[in-house]
Amino acid sequence: MVSHFQKLFDITSLSGVYPRMNEVYTRLGEMTNAMRNLRDILALDDRAPLSEVVNQIASLVNSPEATSGHEPHVLLGTSDIDSIILKVKEHAVFFPAFYFLVQELLQTLDVDRLDDIMPVLRSLKSRAE
Repeated sequence: MVSHFQKLFDITSLSGVYPRMNEVYTRLGEMTNAMRNLRDILALDDRAPLSEVVNQIASLVNSPEATSGHEPHVLLGTSDIDSIILKVKEHAVFFPAFYFLVQELLQTLDVDRLDDIMPVLRSLKSRAE
């Protein structure tokens, strides 16, 4: 089973199996959380299949109301190209740092989901007081 996992995820040594398994588990948790949030936002049943979520999103995106107000300059709050480029660069700098911060918090606090970070931090804070 381990060798199959190594082949499947292109891992060359046994020492790389556990970190990759952890990464797969973390990604699965993130995807599960994202699907839960999408179902909630779309007011779908908790057991709605992925295909139903995708179809609901596609119908929203293709509706006439979906395109109004979603032009890049409206979303970014600016109309000139230099400001748009600057905002995109700011996002490109911020989000990787944010991602790594969240990953570090998940690992340090030994939790799997973003929703679990704040309760653990509150618990630690109350113990420290």
